Amino acid sequence: MKEEIRYHYSLITENLIYREDFIEFTSNHNYYYLMLEKGNLEKTLLIDKIMKQEKIDIYDFVVNNHFQYITIMNGKKYVLLRLLIEKTEKEVDINDLLLFASIPLNFTSELKWYEKWTYKTDALEFNRKELLSKNKKLEKTLDYYLCICENAIIYLKYHSLNNGKIYQLYLQHDRLNNKSRKYIMFYNPFYIVFDIRVRDIGEIIKQYIFEGKNYINLLKKIIKVMKIDLDEMNLIISRIMFPTYYFDFVETENNFDNKKIITFSSYYLDIINGILKCISDYYEISTLDYLHQ
Repeated sequence: MKEEIRYHYSLITENLIYREDFIEFTSNHNYYYLMLEKGNLEKTLLIDKIMKQEKIDIYDFVVNNHFQYITIMNGKKYVLLRLLIEKTEKEVDINDLLLFASIPLNFTSELKWYEKWTYKTDALEFNRKELLSKNKKLEKTLDYYLCICENAIIYLKYHSLNNGKIYQLYLQHDRLNNKSRKYIMFYNPFYIVFDIRVRDIGEIIKQYIFEGKNYINLLKKIIKVMKIDLDEMNLIISRIMFPTYYFDFVETENNFDNKKIITFSSYYLDIINGILKCISDYYEISTLDYLHQ
């Protein structure tokens, strides 16, 4: 890969590190990230433009020797980013979340969560027999998480879904896991999506729960500093409920024997009810009898 990069970019590479969806390396004391391009370059460039307009200047896109953004190497499409700040391993904090939640875009949209969650849940249920035939250990969690998905969809439908309502869009993230919570990855345009301003809030609280961190304290801080209305709070609740981490394990890691997933499933609903109790100190939240089923 060193010769490929040298040929296409005239860069002498050092310290190549291969990640799941990018290659990290240094050249002439600069840090570079060769990102896998998955068909969203136009949107990614727009995200970068928006961030630069807001004085968020973390990366530059680097064209290849043919003055193109996309470079095909070993049969894969890549786009090169150069880091403009000092590399750091620190994680983002609440101020970074609030920054993204305070920058409204010139885009609006209906909420897409219901359709996406229903599709993912239906697909998981449709493939249930095939998945179980491949790995019996899924029996410990699959049906449980199908029920969790259905509960999240029910909550979204009856407590936070306003048919036809148009929402202001913001810069948010597809996931806020260990990788994308790193400062330099949080601001990487390849991990940013357009969505409503509380998506990241729900995702980071969900990750705090999964990692055993103090999610209640984080939730209280967010409630105190953000002017979140009841509709947004219900969206946060539904986002916390929907187990995106489980789909990640099934779809990508294929690690059905993960002890954390199995253990976590035994008390997830108790955690959700605890969160609802905490939120009820600030908002009028309905009692959800179906969460106890």
